[in-house]
Amino acid sequence: RHMAALFREFPLLNLKTDMRAFSTPILTDGESTYLFYLANNRTGIYGDLPEAIGKTFKIRWFDPLTGQSYDGGQKTLHSDTWGAWLGGQRHKEITAASAIAIFTQIRGN
Repeated sequence: RHMAALFREFPLLNLKTDMRAFSTPILTDGESTYLFYLANNRTGIYGDLPEAIGKTFKIRWFDPLTGQSYDGGQKTLHSDTWGAWLGGQRHKEITAASAIAIFTQIRGN
């Protein structure tokens, strides 16, 4: 039920799956929206998103068990030796073993 609500906001027809080195599974529109699935209490997100370097994203954490969303702030993605560190730690309020981090590009950057 909670996942259905999430995918009403981010329709699956507009997203494609994407697996990249060092990353969790991603659903993305390939441009401005990235949904990262973190399973088994994984807390951080690493990935290689060269198309997103220099762009600023609003981060939201989604708890699939409760349907609650939590603000994760904003982050401008920078490159490093192993790819881009995409976001901090999973939000402390998430009770499920899995979580979804939603990155939405802030327009104008």
